[in-house]
Amino acid sequence: DTGSFPIQLIEDDKNRQLIGETMTNAPSKTTVLVGKSKNDEPVMFDLEKEAHLLIDGNTDSNMSASLNFLITSLLWHSDERYLQTAFIDIKGNLLKKYQDIPFNIPPLIEDIDGAKSLMEYLCDTLDSRHKTLKAKQCKDINEFNNKITYNMAIHRADLPLNAKDTMKRTVLFIEGIEYLIENKQIAKYLQKLIQLGRAVGIHVILIKDNVNVGQKIYAPYVSTIRNRIFYSKNNEIQKDYEYESQTNQGQAFVSNDNQYDEELVQTPYISDKEMESILNYMKQDLMTKGDD
Repeated sequence: DTGSFPIQLIEDDKNRQLIGETMTNAPSKTTVLVGKSKNDEPVMFDLEKEAHLLIDGNTDSNMSASLNFLITSLLWHSDERYLQTAFIDIKGNLLKKYQDIPFNIPPLIEDIDGAKSLMEYLCDTLDSRHKTLKAKQCKDINEFNNKITYNMAIHRADLPLNAKDTMKRTVLFIEGIEYLIENKQIAKYLQKLIQLGRAVGIHVILIKDNVNVGQKIYAPYVSTIRNRIFYSKNNEIQKDYEYESQTNQGQAFVSNDNQYDEELVQTPYISDKEMESILNYMKQDLMTKGDD
């Protein structure tokens, strides 16, 4: 085990191996694992390279279980010194299970006013971080955190690195984006986070859970997101793709500019029960560390 939770909490042998081996060698701590390609290769997105992700799917595509897998991969490298999460679920039917992730900034948000307040806070955080990077002559969050770690090692070797010393990677999950951007102020906040968030470590994962799959979100800043996952329950896709797993669903097309061009992927199944066990372990682990 080199992750933040015991790999045995993932019940299926192949899923354990896929997450354990792939995420142990992942290019960054904010890499998310989507699944396996037709050639049996892991398919992942490194949010440090392409800061954001757009997920499109419908209620029949088993996208919920696929999200469990993606979020489990993110939590594999989670550390309170470097990660915080937030979830906005306007429709209230997809992200509620993640409200107890121990890295959440606020509780799960399910209303427009709450979403606006959170995004305003994140934009203020973005501005503050940009000022800090400029003052410290750092180009991005990685350079800043590396300087902090180095200075701690040289000058304060007797003290542990504290969560307050570093800038945390912030991953914001938004479900129901098509409703949120109808609010002009929220649209402005979202545009700012997408355009300027990369350098300061703020990442947005937009989830469009809609029966009208493929319906475009008419916002230029959304179209700049290069990491994309498209889930669909489609007989032609399933006929063309053979994969041994607990479900015939969870198939997706992934694309970005650098690695994937409409590549077909199977996302392994992680149950709500497994997700709950992982979160319970991590909450208990953080409480234990806090008592030390």
